[in-house]
Amino acid sequence: MCGIVGYIGPKNAVDVVLQGISDLEYRGYQAAGIAYLQGDEFSVLKRLREGVGSEAVDSSALMFAWQKEHQAVSSLCVGHTRWPTHGKNTLENAHPHQSFSRRVAVVHNGTINNFDTLRRHLTDRVTLLSQTDTELVAHMVEFELDAGHTFVDAVKRTLAQLQGSYAFLFVDRKNPDVMIAAVLGSALLVGIVDGGGVIVASDESAITRLTKRVIDVEDNDVLVIRRTGIEDSKHIDRPVMVSPDEIDCQGFDHIMMKEIMEQPRVVRVAMNMGGRLHLKRGIPRLGGFKDHLHTLSKLDHVVLVACGTAYHAAMIGARYLREIGKIRNVEVMIASEADLSHVRSHHTAVIAISQSGETYDTKCVVEEAKLKGIFTIGVVNRPGSWIARATDCGVFCGAGSEFAVASTKVFVSQLSILYLIAVYLGRQRGLSVPVGRRLLKDLVALPDALEEVLEDEIFEQCKWTAENMLSTADFIAFIGRGIHYPIALEGALKLKEISYIPCEGYPAGELKHGSLALLSPSRPTVAVVPSGELTDLVVTGVTEAALTGSPIVVICEEEMENRMNDILSDSQHSIIGVPAVPHYLSPIVAALPMQLLAYFTALKLDREIDRPRQLAKSVTVG
Repeated sequence: MCGIVGYIGPKNAVDVVLQGISDLEYRGYQAAGIAYLQGDEFSVLKRLREGVGSEAVDSSALMFAWQKEHQAVSSLCVGHTRWPTHGKNTLENAHPHQSFSRRVAVVHNGTINNFDTLRRHLTDRVTLLSQTDTELVAHMVEFELDAGHTFVDAVKRTLAQLQGSYAFLFVDRKNPDVMIAAVLGSALLVGIVDGGGVIVASDESAITRLTKRVIDVEDNDVLVIRRTGIEDSKHIDRPVMVSPDEIDCQGFDHIMMKEIMEQPRVVRVAMNMGGRLHLKRGIPRLGGFKDHLHTLSKLDHVVLVACGTAYHAAMIGARYLREIGKIRNVEVMIASEADLSHVRSHHTAVIAISQSGETYDTKCVVEEAKLKGIFTIGVVNRPGSWIARATDCGVFCGAGSEFAVASTKVFVSQLSILYLIAVYLGRQRGLSVPVGRRLLKDLVALPDALEEVLEDEIFEQCKWTAENMLSTADFIAFIGRGIHYPIALEGALKLKEISYIPCEGYPAGELKHGSLALLSPSRPTVAVVPSGELTDLVVTGVTEAALTGSPIVVICEEEMENRMNDILSDSQHSIIGVPAVPHYLSPIVAALPMQLLAYFTALKLDREIDRPRQLAKSVTVG
């Protein structure tokens, strides 16, 4: 959830780190700070985010204003963006933290699980100034230094006493030409800066302006970093996957809207512009699978694990794997609640789905699966991420970096990739060439349908509905059935996370089992009404909701608009017609109006759309 940036070299390290902190804003945070070396002492600057909605001022902007006035210069600086896990959002709890004589400064992502034990041990030895686990680590390193150990040995001896996950960046005022990076279960990258120096960060977005190649810090690494690079390093670098242009709004009012509008392109990228499709044979080309054909052909049990939006993608992906992929036993688990105790290793795979590839709870399931000898597959959007490196094989989404906290384009990309995986596995299990070919051609046609959804008529209908029917609500119900039930869950999640209106998603048939009691004229219902055998069943749920006085919003195929208008003629309603697509791809088309409804509702309410309160982009702590 937090972010780390550090720089050592000939450039002004203060300016470099402040820019890096600004580029990490998309992850969501409530405080930020820097520690920079001046002479033989550290100077520390910390700021809390101020204001709400369109009046919000990020910590980086406040620190930029300070730097414009003071023009601080240094060759060594570390910085941090904080989303609290230990202690309230105060300046005292913000990073960087210093040791008792201010010799050592440290920034930290992750959680130290034996925090309470360490705190009790240190309480009688030092005066603690914060409620954080990180401050304890700074003190521990200085105690090791005072015992005569070198800087790197002091860090290693301290790490040996810690339980939990971490990415640390340490600096010592008596070793001004060194930074030490240490990682266990959290992301950290090192980049050799064009023109000299080294930058260390937890995310590529803080590096991409300075260099195009990075080194991934691996678990259990303790790296001594000088301005010329990593001391005694045998690490192999890789290209930076984030472009500086991706960080900016590029003419849109919000990054979320930019990313919504990118979704037709994202589906094309998931197909590698057709390069992933062997249409003649009716099978996807998935290079990540080519060395594991025997294992994949024998699978009869697949467990999909994910959190949040990725979990909703997993729910739909499970249907793809059962019905297209012909996998006999498919389970979906919320990663934080996952239980693999009943899962055997033989002919089984765990598919881990994560935008960042660093999601803490999903990583924990991958670790458990590997301990049990279960084959693991990653569906991630970040090459070089922990899950990408830890799994046996995988397929990258390739959606480009997603910077709005509320996921949109990666959700659509994940669904496209899971669809391709299902077709691939199905072709190994009796799915015919003509059927495989048809399924792939359906995906090829999907981006055109998404572009139609994002044209003016549907766009404006979503905007009107959000402003006139949803923005004044005190609760909103979302309903769907079958393959569209996860889209109801996703619609509720999108709207609640950026508008702060309480929302819940329900199976359409479950309203009558208690949830109807929540509905009223101030509490709208948003329904996905499919074409086909489930139409009448969902319409029944819609009419039940309408009888409570609940205003009704329907997302349906265009040819159903007249029928739904007739059914709801006596109720306040809005019909959002979308283009018809084949059944398996209809959830993707329905997802876009859900995203637009959330965006325009939050815009009407003047919410912090790209960085909603109390949320972070990458959930990297338990």
